Amino acid sequence: MSGTRTSRAAARQRAPRRGVGAVVLAASVVVALTGCGAFSEADEDATLADVERANREEGDVEGQVGDTVEVYDLRATVTEVRRVAEYGEIDNRGYVEVTISMENPTSSAVDYDRSDWRIEKPDGTISNTANVSTEEQLLDDVIPAGGTVEGRVIFSVGQEEGQFAILFSPASLRPDDPLGVERGVWVFESAPEEG
Repeated sequence: MSGTRTSRAAARQRAPRRGVGAVVLAASVVVALTGCGAFSEADEDATLADVERANREEGDVEGQVGDTVEVYDLRATVTEVRRVAEYGEIDNRGYVEVTISMENPTSSAVDYDRSDWRIEKPDGTISNTANVSTEEQLLDDVIPAGGTVEGRVIFSVGQEEGQFAILFSPASLRPDDPLGVERGVWVFESAPEEG
């Protein structure tokens, strides 16, 4: 009899308890899923590749305001974007004012034009910079070897609101091969009341 008791006790020690095993398994699955984000909320900062844009092109190098992106051999940064309702009583068309920086890390000077900078509006249209006689803007010039140029460009956007994108495509560096064309893109949201 004592042998039977020993084997039953040994069998109880060896056999896993069904209730405990199921709980451990369920807890392991919950921990694994939570660790990989299956139950976490959606990330509010979706990657720019997930952002829908009407005019996305193959060579777009995308960033957000404040990011530096490399376009050909230049490092370009949109450092600030602000909405301006007017630049005077008779000039109240509504604008986006953009502060930019271009760094030339190469050993050769690079030509640039203010028209290298454009804006993509929420409806997908693309516009050049606006001429605002009272405001100083980036002038067409040269970035010396190893140098940096900073300035601002202004775009007329009226009362449009939604997703905009600042586009940078330096004409002086554009290759003949259309598949090799690159364009810096900085996506941002804006509305007229932001001021």
